[in-house]
Amino acid sequence: MVHAERERERKFSVDEAYEPPDLSDLVRVRADGTDVLVTTYFDTPDLRLWRQGAVLRRRTGGPDAGWHLKLAVLPAEEGPAGMRVRDEIRFPPSADETADTPPAALLDLIRVLLADQEVGPHGCLRTERTRSTLLRPDGTELAELADDRVTVEPRPGPGTGPTGPGTGPGTTSAMVTHFRELEVEDRAGARGAAEVLDAVAERLHSAGAGSAVGSKATRLLGDPQALGPLVPPVPELTPDSPARSAVQAYLTTYFGALRREDLRVRLDAEDSVHQFRVATRRLRAGLRAFRPLIEPGWGDELNAELRWLAHTFAPLRDTEVQRERLLARADRLPDPDLAGRVREFLGRRLDRELADAWDAANRVLASERYLVLHERLRAAAWAPRTRPGPRDRCGDVLPPLANDAWRRLDKAARSLGTKQPDAVWHRARIRAKRARYTAEACAPALGKPAARLAKRLSQLTDLLGEHQDAVVAAETLTRLATTGRVPVLTAYWLGVMHEQERAEAGRARAAFPAVWADVRRPKFRNWLTEGL
Repeated sequence: MVHAERERERKFSVDEAYEPPDLSDLVRVRADGTDVLVTTYFDTPDLRLWRQGAVLRRRTGGPDAGWHLKLAVLPAEEGPAGMRVRDEIRFPPSADETADTPPAALLDLIRVLLADQEVGPHGCLRTERTRSTLLRPDGTELAELADDRVTVEPRPGPGTGPTGPGTGPGTTSAMVTHFRELEVEDRAGARGAAEVLDAVAERLHSAGAGSAVGSKATRLLGDPQALGPLVPPVPELTPDSPARSAVQAYLTTYFGALRREDLRVRLDAEDSVHQFRVATRRLRAGLRAFRPLIEPGWGDELNAELRWLAHTFAPLRDTEVQRERLLARADRLPDPDLAGRVREFLGRRLDRELADAWDAANRVLASERYLVLHERLRAAAWAPRTRPGPRDRCGDVLPPLANDAWRRLDKAARSLGTKQPDAVWHRARIRAKRARYTAEACAPALGKPAARLAKRLSQLTDLLGEHQDAVVAAETLTRLATTGRVPVLTAYWLGVMHEQERAEAGRARAAFPAVWADVRRPKFRNWLTEGL
């Protein structure tokens, strides 16, 4: 399984005359030799990857030869102590190291970023890299220090952009430039490394090194901000902002979350399916909450596609949750040998169901329909189709929308009792989540009042979520115990686990009145009717 490595590095700009200072009083320095690296950058003609914070490159030479995909996490101005933070995914070199076709599996990872456009080379950097490892006295590796002398070789082309290196799409010249740069890359976040590396950075600065502006790729591809983003920035909101801006901010935020989790799902990263489902659910909730502000046909069609996506991924997430929950419960059975047999039975059955759910999810990720949905969401983030009225201020328009969701929750909550069917409790959970998401959608514009209610509602949805997980776990145990061949003793203990899950559901029901009484206190919801 391919996975991402977190990369933390600081870059320094130096001239050819720069002499690296003595660091021996701070760290041990081990010279690792010099490599010649040729790094070719690949992108679509309009640099879709670069404009979305991603870099695709092929490197020959050095210890990390192969294909690299880098994804921005934090730029230097936001990272700790000027540190750039990126995730890096590596693939081994192609059989032909100079091949201009990236591995298909790598392109699959970034399908939604590419929108199925072809990629090709945009030029290369030739680097003479002198590497040293910075170590503690005990030999623990802290960082790699690289002294890079770089030649920028843009790929000539007939485009219409300005001439010269670093101009992005349309580069028309093969002009070559040179620069020198130092790079300090943290090695796996060794304990206490930050203080030592801060001292190293200060020593480099004292010797005349400046902070590098932009990455090496910027010298070749240009400033991505100047090229224009493919996804709009999230607008800043106040109560006086037009309501349309609240719609745009919400769609932009959670389209970004969905796009981010798409890659993590493809990597099978921890909690990725859950967060993918959350992003999908929040997009649906936003379209529902803002429905009075949105053109009905447009919003309903988009919501229908999101519903399709949510329903497709539901079995995958549900099976993940139940597998983890039930295996943990099996481990708590009184006899270790018995626990092992029950765990083996559950694992075998649920692993098969999980594999089937993954197959279905991967078919969706590979579908044209899914790609079209992403492009529709991108367009929605730029220009949501709202009714004429949403130019009204958020402070007047949003509280009534949140109040509508609250009233539906209040009606459902008042009908709950410990003897009510599971389905009634599940409907109340859905209403609670909608009320919470609506309050969260209002919070960027309305501030603390909406955020406080959303926080209280999150406690309610957590409790109702515990109830629902227990109910589904009990149903799953019943299904597994009554389907196919099940050893008698295993079936008996599945029944015991079933009763334990029903008891968990009962405890959640018993805790509900106190949590609900706290949530509905007037101080958390006065703004719903008084406006802001």
